[in-house]
Amino acid sequence: MLASIQRSVTLQCEVTVIVRAWGLLTVEANMADFFAFLRLFLSGVKGLDAATPEERDAQYARSLGLLRRVVQASLVNPEDAELLTVADLPVIANAIFELNRLGDVAGGLLGLLGAWQQAVVSARESAAGTSPSPNSSPS
Repeated sequence: MLASIQRSVTLQCEVTVIVRAWGLLTVEANMADFFAFLRLFLSGVKGLDAATPEERDAQYARSLGLLRRVVQASLVNPEDAELLTVADLPVIANAIFELNRLGDVAGGLLGLLGAWQQAVVSARESAAGTSPSPNSSPS
């Protein structure tokens, strides 16, 4: 049961909040945020060296907004979000990542992608092997 998949996290203000894993309904209701969080956590904020200051600010704002939504959806008491500071985000984000086993999710998705790519390659090879070559003539 999801009630057993939660973790206490002590904030900078020394208050403890409880973060829970997302259930399927929460993932479905927040699908874009779920996968954006996964991408952000796995790849970090990339491409900021070449970005203009305005582009960097916009990326940081999007990332902060995403983290706020993910944290709020993960807190057992969503009103606890008011207690968080920016300094709390790394420990909260890590707890959410671990509780939802997002490393396993990413590995599973990569495995599915690899299997799909192999199936496409095999299908193309099969199709190429059964189609007549342009230089062959019917016997």
